Amino acid sequence: MLVASAGSIAVRRNADAWTAPAAGHARYAACLPVLPDPKLCALVLEEAQKEVGPERVVQGLNASADSFYSSQGRTNSDFDDENESLLQQLCANHPELISLEMETFQLLDLARCAKGSSILGMSMCIALAERYSNRFMDYKSLEAAELAGGRAALSALARVQLKDDQSLAAMNNLESKMQPVWA
Repeated sequence: MLVASAGSIAVRRNADAWTAPAAGHARYAACLPVLPDPKLCALVLEEAQKEVGPERVVQGLNASADSFYSSQGRTNSDFDDENESLLQQLCANHPELISLEMETFQLLDLARCAKGSSILGMSMCIALAERYSNRFMDYKSLEAAELAGGRAALSALARVQLKDDQSLAAMNNLESKMQPVWA
């Protein structure tokens, strides 16, 4: 289990570097970390350690890429991505980096931007693949990790204290006003 306790950075491929190469734009950019809610993160970390043992829970910084290939450092001779050293650069610039995926940064940023701190954000994911060795978790282990992670997340969420009874009333009021997205 990988817990993004140090938050997440966004890694993006800068299309301007290819559109206007003479301008000298960097090929890839990473922004500053967006942090998780510390209390929710601590609860999930504690529950994950109970579920799988502290030795199988790693915490640190996450990176969320804007694509499945180029900004995740996957190389392919069919594409001009110039990303052969991207993973090494990310690790050198962010030694606390533990995971690379595509969702965490946006979720943490959404929580950060929510008015009145109405959304709490944090991230935990499963280490499905090891990029340098290209080893993947077997299906049986993945299934077990998904169940353990789900139990840990639900146990942590059950322990989250709502601000007050007005929070519940506001949620109930909001639910009564909700309309289908496609209406």
